[in-house]
Amino acid sequence: MKDFIKLLIFWACRAFFCIFNIFPIKKNRITFVSYKGAQYSCNPKAVSEYILQHCGDQFEVVWGLDDPSTYDGIKNGNVTVVKHGSMKFYKLLCTSGFIITNVDYLSYVRFRKGQYIIQTWHGGGSYKKVGTQTKNINYFTAKRRSYFNARTDAFISSSQLFTRDTIQGSFQFQGEILNFGMPRNDLLFTENPQKAEAIRKKLGIAPEQHILLYAPTYRQVIKYTDYELDEAGLKEALHKRFGGDWVILYRLHPMLKDTFDAASHDVMDVSSYNDMQELLFVADVLITDYSSSMWDFSLTHRPCFLFATDLSSYQNERDFYTDIHSWPFILAESNAELSEKIYSFDAESYVSDVIAYHKDSGSFETGTACQKVAQLMQSKL
Repeated sequence: MKDFIKLLIFWACRAFFCIFNIFPIKKNRITFVSYKGAQYSCNPKAVSEYILQHCGDQFEVVWGLDDPSTYDGIKNGNVTVVKHGSMKFYKLLCTSGFIITNVDYLSYVRFRKGQYIIQTWHGGGSYKKVGTQTKNINYFTAKRRSYFNARTDAFISSSQLFTRDTIQGSFQFQGEILNFGMPRNDLLFTENPQKAEAIRKKLGIAPEQHILLYAPTYRQVIKYTDYELDEAGLKEALHKRFGGDWVILYRLHPMLKDTFDAASHDVMDVSSYNDMQELLFVADVLITDYSSSMWDFSLTHRPCFLFATDLSSYQNERDFYTDIHSWPFILAESNAELSEKIYSFDAESYVSDVIAYHKDSGSFETGTACQKVAQLMQSKL
């Protein structure tokens, strides 16, 4: 019954959006939405900033945010920041020549012929299953996603493996695939000491300190203690293997961050820091479990460790596209094993494995994704 009511609401919304058809489409207007309006971040942010820096005079940029005051990007006459979900937002959305988003929530909007929708998604590689491959996906979610994917014009891919497993496999998308790499990862191909210094300053981290970023993924069953780090042991292992003084950043999934009390841990809680790529950019080491941030970070060739204390139960809950043991990242299933793997880390062997993994995955990452997206939109003006 609940799904039936949701579908009625869904169709009522689609009928409602027909009212905006009286307004003409503005071909050079681009509306960006990241995580349903929750953040100014991810792939939409990367494309937006490239557009404004390199061809801003050709485009009008619109950002829909739940809290417009959180927009901290480029501000000029070509940018309009509006409250996500407001009538003004929907009018601008429904009259935009281009729409760029990293989620599939816009299925209730009746998009028009002449609008070009680019889906960037918010993860690369091929790790935990998503979409129709997820266990116990409900009918309404599947139906909603099918409507949005059917209307999406182009889907950005990070690799041949991502195209096969996620875009075509999980999302069953049959439209145009842009083999550009993820726009948000362009940053990870750059050498920018000034930007790194600015990020460190914003975080309050001294130049001489080394950074470990811990970023576990979402779980349906939230029991933080199941994947809690031994911070003292970890710092000792990092110091013995890599030297220096280490600060640990905790970046928990939005669904998990309220389960964590940072005050009782020797860490810095950065769960509310919008831009994950900036954290990856300055991190010396990444520890995750099943998050696709491992794909992003692997582009830097810096060490990535998988702390997978609940591997068996997570496989039963979510499962993976490919065997976790085939990934090039260093796997540990306990704190003791994690410290041991850090002590014995072989950088040369690891980098060699990562390079081979990118080749085998058919990586499209070159650090030029934003430029390619901009050129595509310019060609359609």
